[in-house]
Amino acid sequence: RKIVLDCELTEDFKWMNPCYTFEKKNIVLIHGFKEYCALLFPKGALLQDSHGILIQQTENVQGARQIRFTNV
Repeated sequence: RKIVLDCELTEDFKWMNPCYTFEKKNIVLIHGFKEYCALLFPKGALLQDSHGILIQQTENVQGARQIRFTNV
């Protein structure tokens, strides 16, 4: 959360999760799950991912991508 806020995004709360916007457009959400927490980029498929860290949530999700964290 602190890193995302340092990017000068506006913090909001949407879909029961912290959501960060720029010019009223969703940029990233923080999601908590049982096995991991994730940064979700709604239009992540458009991002360059040369390190291969962005994960497609499910095969049915087309545009969004996640970065998953399983430990501190």
